[in-house]
Amino acid sequence: DFKPAPEQGPMPDSVLVVKRTPIEKAKYPVIDFHFHGRRMQTPEDYAAMVAKMDQAGIGVICNMDGGFGETFDKNMQLSAPHKGRFLHFARIDWEGINEPGWSERAAAELDRCFRAGAAGLKISKRLGLEIQNADGTYIHCDDPRLDAVWETCARNNKPVMIHVSDSVARFQQIGPANERWEAGQWRSDVEGNYYGSDLPSVEEIFEHREKMFAKHPKTRFVNAHIAMMAFDLQRVGEMLDKY
Repeated sequence: DFKPAPEQGPMPDSVLVVKRTPIEKAKYPVIDFHFHGRRMQTPEDYAAMVAKMDQAGIGVICNMDGGFGETFDKNMQLSAPHKGRFLHFARIDWEGINEPGWSERAAAELDRCFRAGAAGLKISKRLGLEIQNADGTYIHCDDPRLDAVWETCARNNKPVMIHVSDSVARFQQIGPANERWEAGQWRSDVEGNYYGSDLPSVEEIFEHREKMFAKHPKTRFVNAHIAMMAFDLQRVGEMLDKY
């Protein structure tokens, strides 16, 4: 019973007369701690990005798409001429997670990436919403197969930028009561909406994340996007205090 979201009407022009201060560059060099550089594939791409960084006053970019294996090595090589401007975060290769020995292989490659210069590990929302066990159930971040990965990060004193779950509105029915309705996110189709699917619920994903925090107190987890709980900041604060 999907009904397309309405077109967004024009917003009125403001008649307020106020001083405007266009800010086009940071006063001090800043660090972009959550950047996706998957489109940077050539030396020219990196050089162009550095030019944009200089223009905007960005000193360092933490690239969450550093990759794994050969992909990671390639990114390290491409960014080498721009020493100190890019910090690459490794990304686990989930291929073969249901095969024997995957945990040991993944941890070993992650350890190699750290020794080769990886600044941390990035975990995307695929974990909990896409990666599956052999029986079709979903793999969560407290899965025992990932213990060696989290412990490798702790041993190397490297942070984990983790993004599990998704915006809560994506799990809710499409309609006027959904906070994304007015913006017309689902104007054409239901892509990106999980309501009525077989995917784990928001709370189920959050529960597994807390179990992971409790099980790995020596690992530093950075919860991307306010832990996907911006709708309840008190709860976010309590979670941070607890762990």
